[in-house]
Amino acid sequence: MNIRTTVEADLDTILALIEQQQSVNTVTLDRFREYVDAGYYRHDWTWAVEEDGKVQALAIWWGRPDEDHPFSIDGLYYAGDGDPVPVWTDLIKHTLSARPADAEPPEYHFFLDSDWQDKPDVVAGLELRSQSAAAAGLTEVTDRLRYAWKPSYGLPERSTRLRFEPADDEAFVDVFARVSAGSLDAATAREIARIGVEGSARAALAVYTSMPNSDRAWWRLGYDADGKLIGFAIPSANAGGLTVGYLGVLPEHRGHGICTRRSEPNGSPPTPTSATSRWRRASNARDIGTSQSAGCCPSRRAEPVPSAYPNGVRRGADGRCPTRQPGLSRL
Repeated sequence: MNIRTTVEADLDTILALIEQQQSVNTVTLDRFREYVDAGYYRHDWTWAVEEDGKVQALAIWWGRPDEDHPFSIDGLYYAGDGDPVPVWTDLIKHTLSARPADAEPPEYHFFLDSDWQDKPDVVAGLELRSQSAAAAGLTEVTDRLRYAWKPSYGLPERSTRLRFEPADDEAFVDVFARVSAGSLDAATAREIARIGVEGSARAALAVYTSMPNSDRAWWRLGYDADGKLIGFAIPSANAGGLTVGYLGVLPEHRGHGICTRRSEPNGSPPTPTSATSRWRRASNARDIGTSQSAGCCPSRRAEPVPSAYPNGVRRGADGRCPTRQPGLSRL
């Protein structure tokens, strides 16, 4: 068995496998072509198992165009006979062994419809790939819900519980840190364990300021009638459209329904806030990662998700308000 990265001559085989084995794989033909052109997929980030001159298995990884290593698996494919699990396991292990020891831990992402458990082919496909990921060391699982707002839902009556003010970057680093400290949210806990509370806060700031099609002027800190800082809101947008970027409530103010009703901003509200003020479950995604806490989520994906999975929000495991990471979510 020979494991290698793919080359241009493999393209027909890759496209055939993508078309034949959609199931739980994120990759579609259109997505693959688009992402190859954009740099999110590369031949040197796509690994194949070759036997007797034929591709028997394939792993397609996603990564940011400006980075040296991919971040997440988007698809596993098998064209051989017998059990694919040991072959996929070896394929994932080979890829992981090529990563620097200090590189950010990789992940495996699944985007699933809300009724995925009623679809036997999806359940079976997910089980085999999950077994392979676990055998390769990706053992922690986080499920996240995705929500979307549509104009037909209408908007709720505005609340006046909070007023909103703009603030500089250091103020947002402070609230990111205060909201994240002691968090039970898996992705947040993993980042804190890796680079500390302040490092995690500054990394979050960098992620949200880098979002394409977003505007730093949308960001707000929220205060109550007595002038106490309650939390913050970051309406955002990625290449897939407008999103709820981040809603955070300071630990001492949680449990009072702060995020259940949108508050009247000070001045004109950013459009993304208006566009996501009522939550509707649209689809689910499952993320598998190497986190030692409770799993992880792709906090770094800033490209459009497949059109079948609308933009949405996640709800933090520690009671934080719905939080939209820039790529996918399900808890």
